[in-house]
Amino acid sequence: MGKFVQTVLSGAAQLEREMIVERVKNKIATSKEQGLWMGGTLPLGYDVKDKELIINEKEAKTVKHIFERYMELRSMAELARELNREGHRTKRFEAKSGKVYGGEIFKKATVRRIITNPIYMGKNKTLRETI
Repeated sequence: MGKFVQTVLSGAAQLEREMIVERVKNKIATSKEQGLWMGGTLPLGYDVKDKELIINEKEAKTVKHIFERYMELRSMAELARELNREGHRTKRFEAKSGKVYGGEIFKKATVRRIITNPIYMGKNKTLRETI
């Protein structure tokens, strides 16, 4: 009898965990659909205020420059080298812990993330789709 009760309770606990995971996923997706920023590394050109992305004008100029130069160069590696020669750096931010991230040189992968990020096309990716 004891093992049966333990098995039933274990199954109920697993079901509850799955329901919690689903509720959290739905909340995140709904918040993103409403245009709210749900955390993570901020894209270059944006800051966050009251869970909403706002344009950082200085960084936005760099982003515009990146897209314009990519259209001319058609090389992410060359563009990264050019951005570094011009003194541009990745987005610098401070975590709640006080640790500072970013502010580094551009790499090919960094340029690729910017060029392919749907947020620069006015889209926000949820768990289900790009809106």
